[in-house]
Amino acid sequence: MVKVFKCHNFKSQSVVQVDGEPIAFFNHKDKLFVATDKCTIEVFSLGSSISKISCFSTTEQTIHDIVFCYPGNYVATIESTYNRRSKKDVFYIKVYLNWEVASGKVKHRTAIRLAGKDQNVTTSAVDESHIQVIEIPYKDKIQDISICQKTGNLITVSKEITDVYHLVEKKILNSDRVYLDIVLFLQLEWHIGHVTKTVLCEDYIGVLSKRETQIVKVVYSDENLGRLQNVEADRLSSSERDLKVSTKNLHLSLSLPGTPQFSRVGCRSSANASPSLLLNKSVDSVSTIREDDHFVKINVDDLKLNQSHSSNKSIKTLHLKKLKENNCDKVLEPDVTDFRGGGHQTAGSIHVITVHHQKIKRAEDEFRHLQLIPSYISNISRLSTRVMLGSVPLRSVVYNSMVGISCFISSDSNGYVHDIWSTVSTQLSTYSYSDIPTQIVMNEDLLYVLTGRGLEIYTSRCGTAAIHHTERFNTKEKAFPSADMDTCLCGVHLFMNTVKLDVSNKYVIILSKLDGVQRSDEGSCSLYAVEKCSPGDLYKDMVKYGERSRKHNEGTYLNLLLEGHMTLRNTFIGGDINDREIEDLFRESCLLIGEYYAKEKGTDGQLCIPYLTMSGLSVADIIRQLVESHEKMGYQDYGQGFIAYLKHVLLQDGEPFELIEAEGDMILSICSKAIPDLLSDIILFSRVKEFNSEHALTLLQTWIKELASHGEKSSIADKLALTNLYLVLCDPEVAERTLLLIPKVDLMKICVQHNEILHDNFQQLSPLSQLMRRCCPSVLTQSMVALHDKGTISLDLAIQLLQGTNSSGEMFKNTHVKEYLEFLLNDTQRRYIFEEAVVLLSEIYIKRLADQKSVVSKKRTAPQVLQLPADEGHFGRRYNWLDYLSPFKGPEDMKQPCQYILRASPTTARKNTSKIKQHVVSHDFCNCGLCFEDLLKLQSLLCFSKASESLLNKVLELLDQDYLVPGHDSILILVLLKTNKQNATDIVVQKYPRVILEFGKCIMNSDREQRKIVLDSVYRALQQQIGKPNDNEPVYLQSLKDILDYLARTTGPEEFLNLLPDNGNFLFFLPYISMNCEKQKKNNLIQVIKNKGRQLQSTTS
Repeated sequence: MVKVFKCHNFKSQSVVQVDGEPIAFFNHKDKLFVATDKCTIEVFSLGSSISKISCFSTTEQTIHDIVFCYPGNYVATIESTYNRRSKKDVFYIKVYLNWEVASGKVKHRTAIRLAGKDQNVTTSAVDESHIQVIEIPYKDKIQDISICQKTGNLITVSKEITDVYHLVEKKILNSDRVYLDIVLFLQLEWHIGHVTKTVLCEDYIGVLSKRETQIVKVVYSDENLGRLQNVEADRLSSSERDLKVSTKNLHLSLSLPGTPQFSRVGCRSSANASPSLLLNKSVDSVSTIREDDHFVKINVDDLKLNQSHSSNKSIKTLHLKKLKENNCDKVLEPDVTDFRGGGHQTAGSIHVITVHHQKIKRAEDEFRHLQLIPSYISNISRLSTRVMLGSVPLRSVVYNSMVGISCFISSDSNGYVHDIWSTVSTQLSTYSYSDIPTQIVMNEDLLYVLTGRGLEIYTSRCGTAAIHHTERFNTKEKAFPSADMDTCLCGVHLFMNTVKLDVSNKYVIILSKLDGVQRSDEGSCSLYAVEKCSPGDLYKDMVKYGERSRKHNEGTYLNLLLEGHMTLRNTFIGGDINDREIEDLFRESCLLIGEYYAKEKGTDGQLCIPYLTMSGLSVADIIRQLVESHEKMGYQDYGQGFIAYLKHVLLQDGEPFELIEAEGDMILSICSKAIPDLLSDIILFSRVKEFNSEHALTLLQTWIKELASHGEKSSIADKLALTNLYLVLCDPEVAERTLLLIPKVDLMKICVQHNEILHDNFQQLSPLSQLMRRCCPSVLTQSMVALHDKGTISLDLAIQLLQGTNSSGEMFKNTHVKEYLEFLLNDTQRRYIFEEAVVLLSEIYIKRLADQKSVVSKKRTAPQVLQLPADEGHFGRRYNWLDYLSPFKGPEDMKQPCQYILRASPTTARKNTSKIKQHVVSHDFCNCGLCFEDLLKLQSLLCFSKASESLLNKVLELLDQDYLVPGHDSILILVLLKTNKQNATDIVVQKYPRVILEFGKCIMNSDREQRKIVLDSVYRALQQQIGKPNDNEPVYLQSLKDILDYLARTTGPEEFLNLLPDNGNFLFFLPYISMNCEKQKKNNLIQVIKNKGRQLQSTTS
């Protein structure tokens, strides 16, 4: 579908004065080449004024078409002359070199030679002061000629065959003089009917017939390129080997190993030798061909194929529908002949791939126009080593900078644009014309259609497709219109009796000719040079036209904004913006498109986000611009696109905006109207940090009152935002009351989700965190733990934040650090952090125990419940015998009420909670678990079965520094249980004999060695009582009996006898030996009964 918007204008228009009637012309950049009916070629320079810079004569032959090759700096023409002998026209391709020598009034000479005739070239024939004309004769009519302006290659078509030539350097025989020649290196024979037009762009070749068009990509393999003898060897297929054609000693004199065939002129490197250069080398050439025994000569005339047509008998043909349809759709690849060996035909490693094939749909219609439109990265030439070596003659040095290629195909009624960059072509757009086109030219931005009534200009999507190949667009960061967006007719310019058209990057050349006027009549032809407007001017014209139409049709306004945006963007495809004016206009177009989408809904509304972002303006300026546009257009409500932009840009992660306070207040005011439900989130979590707190508090309170008027409650974020604003305004009491209204679970969730409210750029805790530390510290520490699990705040950073400005030496006094480490160590899933955290926590516990104030002088105003960590994470289950070690005297003593709880009536406590009952007591006065909570937790850490060596070493180091730590012995025993069980057992036996049995049960379960250690230690202690008895003798004796009883019940007879001391009294141990044997007999009897039962059960079943 094509939309009509007449907004295109030309910058200027001039008439080119030509001596004679223009027959053909070609425009490249600021040069215009005109072939006249006087057999001359005139060259004009187009600029502020048109001037003729050269004029030279042809060889008195009719010129049909003309092209100029910029890389090779030559002019090529299709010319013909009438041959009286054959009574038909003979066609030539003529290439004019050194055409600049014809400038001015200086006389010049012309030297003509045939292409490829190296032996006839003399030094005088290639004099640089002469115009050199290279002729390529053709047997049949030449239908078309085309140039690739990147490689300098020339392509022609005659009947169904296209020939591809390039310009090479050669050396004159027996001379060091170098000259240029046109060499045929590739030929393709097509199967789409009579070819009328051909185009060439890099390694893409396209042809057109009346009913069909085909575009192929020529592919050279990566091996055997540039070496003729290797290419010749590749020709030998398995079938040829069966025919016994011997080429074992075949050497071709036109190529030497390691030397490419050609050097290139223009874009190619000219460092490579040409085939004629190698003729001076003496290389033996021997070919032996043996007779083929399987050869059968077939005379086609003997088949008498024509007899079947002359017969009167009817021929019955069976038509299979499916087979016929498949054959009709089948695309035949062209036959490729590679002439890279100079004048010798070779079969190289080359094939073609069809990238697009199309047939005419209407029977009465015919294809007439074909063009390839490439897109390259601006001002960048990425050189390829393979290209520089000239191994792929169809590729230029900027081939790797090509980012897209499209093809344009047209009939008299419709035009089609296809993206052929990938192996599967994609249709981008279609065109319908108001009249039958005479000539059509397309570039990346515009399509120029010349009709009998003037020039029609349509927008093009070729550049847009290339941009989508180079960049990825999404709906958040950047966007660009789709390549299949409908095109528009943006300009119509009247020119009478137009017949020819050519377009360059700066000018449009139009030839008009009056009907029924003789050639000799002056003024019968007019050649117009129309200067194109710049992309910036075209964009401005489109915006002006769109603004005039906006009130009546906003769709027109959007279409023209997008068209102008694409026009500007196409000027720097894939490259950097070098033109400051274009850059500013591009950003302006982004802003205008973003403004339009800001009022839209759904997906269209989301598009305002990337376009506004690409405008390059600050957030404050964008929002201000959107509000002004909203008021100017008289919209009642803010659009969904505008709301989506506010949510995205304000609440996304990133550095805070650099705003002044007035800009922040403006943004908050707009948000209170556009998105009042997110006002709290913007105050708390957005990138807007600079605003007046009183103004923000007023806006938030107004919103909360409005909610209350509708019977709705304020959200968690609303309460938290109020708390934060009260803190900023130095009202901590109101802030605390507001914070306590938030459930702890919800508060922790929001702190974990938005951790930025807990700290000031990870440097220190925020005022809100300090308030939480005071009224709900567990929420703060648990939030820190959750953030550690998410990988947001590391262990070191969390401790640094919780410590604040305090020195690391006073860390043990920080209760929040201790609780944070306890939370970390209380989960097995955090094993990776155990090694580091447990050492820190153990040091905190020991230093807190050593600090008498932290242990004894605790004053509690209410009863508390001792809660030790569960048997999870690094906290193990405490041994029961630890309850009897100092400073404890048993479980009951630990469970007694704390002696430091305030004992007063409730009334008195309410009146004055600061008057606490003071006790001047010794350190061991209160042995409750609350007073020694740190000791209990440290013991739990050491009871962990996989306690690390670093933990044990750290605890031993700290115990050596301070021997007055409460519970010193219990801590030391737990450490020695992991390192030296003998010493741990000796300490228990010597100091705490009453817990020997329970201690022994804990360590005797593992292996025989530990049982032996406990039994021998108790036995030695009892032996030492002989002669020097004390109060512990009965205890040791009873402990020995209990241990023997335990071992007799838990071990086998053989192990039990081996555990008994060697110097023991047999009569003393005899009862325990008997008990052990009886236990063994019972166990054996039980096992026999179980076995009999299993046997009985199996027989009955």
